[in-house]
Amino acid sequence: MSYIELPMQNMNRYVNSMLTVKQLQHVVAIKKAGSIQAATELACISQSALTRSLMSLEENLGVVLFERHKTGVIPTPFCKKIIEQCQQVLYGLDDIKHNADIYRKLEEGELKIGIGRAVSGLVCQNILPIFVAAYPKVKLSIIEGTPEELTLRLQQREFDFIIAGFGSYANIEQIKVSRLKSIPLSIIVNNNHPVNKLATVTWQDLLPYSLIGATKLSLSNPLYQLFEKFTKTSPSLPSVMCSDYQALKNIVLSSNAWLIAPAPIFEREVVDKELTEINLSVKEMAIDLSVIELSKRQRSPMAEKFISLCEEYFFNESQNKISKCTM
Repeated sequence: MSYIELPMQNMNRYVNSMLTVKQLQHVVAIKKAGSIQAATELACISQSALTRSLMSLEENLGVVLFERHKTGVIPTPFCKKIIEQCQQVLYGLDDIKHNADIYRKLEEGELKIGIGRAVSGLVCQNILPIFVAAYPKVKLSIIEGTPEELTLRLQQREFDFIIAGFGSYANIEQIKVSRLKSIPLSIIVNNNHPVNKLATVTWQDLLPYSLIGATKLSLSNPLYQLFEKFTKTSPSLPSVMCSDYQALKNIVLSSNAWLIAPAPIFEREVVDKELTEINLSVKEMAIDLSVIELSKRQRSPMAEKFISLCEEYFFNESQNKISKCTM
């Protein structure tokens, strides 16, 4: 066996030229903040220390990463080229620490969930109370958002997982999906709405009236394709977007607006004839409620428990409905 012996001078040069995790974090922080001064808060470091770190990295790489200006810094073309690689390295290291914490059972007491606005009420009202009662000491955070907002925060490791309709996430890479339940969508109006006088209601009959809803209709949202298919027009954003279904209900009751919502949300109001459900006989009108996670990120014990609780709840709900239908 032979060995290659490097002169001490070359060895020191090699060691000094190695990139460090801190330097990668500093580059990402400066790029995000737009100035070295603003990046000090993100990096939790003094301005002089951050400047030294950046200069050392640039010297070792032999490349300038940021152009300095009085108003801040501008990433050079090379910096723009490698910044995503830097971020992915940091994410990979974060995943290693995350998995190690799970192995050491350090992540049992905290859970962070992103949730789609359209299904927020359904999940929070039915599953959240059961989970909190079973695990009262768990620190739980649930954040609503659009698919774009939730996806970004999931990729930045701010969530353990997302619960939402899968349709809006179908084109996102490096995720894994666990389907929970297909939930039909309902079109809800007040009992005196003009369309109630029609023998058969079509999409075109609803278009003159304001559409309201919990979230916007993005290009990836299945409802977007339904609008284009049946109306031959591109849908506009809802005139009111609000995840508070009680507020949306009050708007429906006081106006001729129409609302698209998961059927279970207003099931009781429809049965009690407080609201009217418009049946368009469209099978595609459903939310494929799913758990959306990063494909290479391990579930924490609390994530496993919450997801298992969701699966159990929706399974029991389906069984109860089947039993009622056969009685």
